[in-house]
Amino acid sequence: MEIIANQIFENFDDVIEIPEGFYSTSWRNNACPSMAMEINESLIVTIWIDYKSPELRESGGGKRFIVSLENEEELYDNQGEYDTLEEALKKCHSLKNSK
Repeated sequence: MEIIANQIFENFDDVIEIPEGFYSTSWRNNACPSMAMEINESLIVTIWIDYKSPELRESGGGKRFIVSLENEEELYDNQGEYDTLEEALKKCHSLKNSK
């Protein structure tokens, strides 16, 4: 199983296994690691994973996991912010089942 750790983000303070059906979309120019799942041919749902430590987060202590939808024009639509990976995954699966 693939993991998200500090390979790209040197100071990332956690190790997260990428769940089945998701793949890493982390890129060194991003503010934080991410993983995504295809919903259909024109939609992708992404989970952005911020630091475990609230004081290191880009948003200054906001929620750790942000779920967004990306369409084929690469436009992002925020679908919510969550404290736990489980909550974010639940939202992703709910979006997949509704589209």
